[in-house]
Amino acid sequence: VDKRTNRLGRGVILVASDKLTVGNSARMRKWVLSETKKKEIDLTIDFSNTRFIDSADLEILLDLSKEIRDRGGNMTLLNVDRKLRSLMGLVELDSWIVFQDK
Repeated sequence: VDKRTNRLGRGVILVASDKLTVGNSARMRKWVLSETKKKEIDLTIDFSNTRFIDSADLEILLDLSKEIRDRGGNMTLLNVDRKLRSLMGLVELDSWIVFQDK
């Protein structure tokens, strides 16, 4: 995850790196959870630069989405590449997370 983040009210916007791997996705999850400390937040992750994601990352995104939802927040993935979005649809990630284009 790129360290460029923005806070807007109760929302946090992260910019994902070009490749999501187990290591950087796990760090992203840990960072989000430590920064929000059980608060209700809305999380948006900008995937404009991301062209690769592995199966472990999909699980991390799903877990993070569930944790944010349990806190009363929402998670949105922004500008997801068509191929990645298709992959995410295969594992029904789109039933837990909102997808949005610019």
